[in-house]
Amino acid sequence: MDSTMEDPNSQIKTHNATMARMYRRHVQSQKRQRSSEVSSSKTTKRTPTPDPIT
Repeated sequence: MDSTMEDPNSQIKTHNATMARMYRRHVQSQKRQRSSEVSSSKTTKRTPTPDPIT
């Protein structure tokens, strides 16, 4: 008796858990990037004449 074959719900649960873990990791890295971006933008805003970096 294969539980994964019998109960598709359990498969979905494990899949969701994996996706949630990946998503959390992705969000964490994005937060890190965003915070560094915010701090850099704050410093550029503080300067009266920020160098136009494009």
